[in-house]
Amino acid sequence: MTVPTIRDFPASLKTLFTAFLVTMGMGYAMALYYLFLTSIDPHLKSGRSLVQGVATKYHGERKVTRLESTISGNMRDFITDADRILIVNWLNEGAKQDNYGNIESIIQNSCATCHSPEGDTEPMLTRYEDVHMLAESDLGVSILQLSKVSHVHLFGMAFIFILTGVIFSFCDISERIKVIVVLLPFAAILIDIGSWWLTHTTAVFAYTVICGGALMSLSFALQLLLPLYQMWVPARKRDRTREIGRTDTSD
Repeated sequence: MTVPTIRDFPASLKTLFTAFLVTMGMGYAMALYYLFLTSIDPHLKSGRSLVQGVATKYHGERKVTRLESTISGNMRDFITDADRILIVNWLNEGAKQDNYGNIESIIQNSCATCHSPEGDTEPMLTRYEDVHMLAESDLGVSILQLSKVSHVHLFGMAFIFILTGVIFSFCDISERIKVIVVLLPFAAILIDIGSWWLTHTTAVFAYTVICGGALMSLSFALQLLLPLYQMWVPARKRDRTREIGRTDTSD
């Protein structure tokens, strides 16, 4: 049985697939931009490389406290340099409750507006006890946070890539290539998220996190751009590509 290719689909299906792929592309671009703003740019501003930023996020900086690492890293833009110095001095003095009044107003104005039950951002920073928990060594993202983020990403990304994969599977290319491209994003997801856990233990796996993310972006681009190209570019411009692709359709 001959399976129709995406270029043979009616205009209504092409329009539907195009709208979905373009929307997913915009969503993925926004996700990457958000990742840059929250996890990359703050570390670059503080003089860290991309690898160091990823390692700091998942492995932590064991020689400093979690609070100091945070206000010098991804939360750097939310606090002034003068206030940061006051907090670091308080931490270096032992983070005692007797001296908490020196920084309490800073925490309330710069941190607790979001890190509170009303702001719904963990961890809560409305009391001394909450802040003191962050005065411990920075061990990176906690196991609880890793578990929460991992299962959300596994479910969400798998759902997206099964939809883009179905659309891609109707492209007019070699079946062998389609199998590889359909599998790529799922392999990238496992590499990326698995590396979060490995980096939490050993910082060197930060390189693998970056490789997994790059592979995911590449596979997403392939599943996005090739269907759009074959749906809307006139066939006469793709005759040579089609002939090459059809030589392997029996695979």
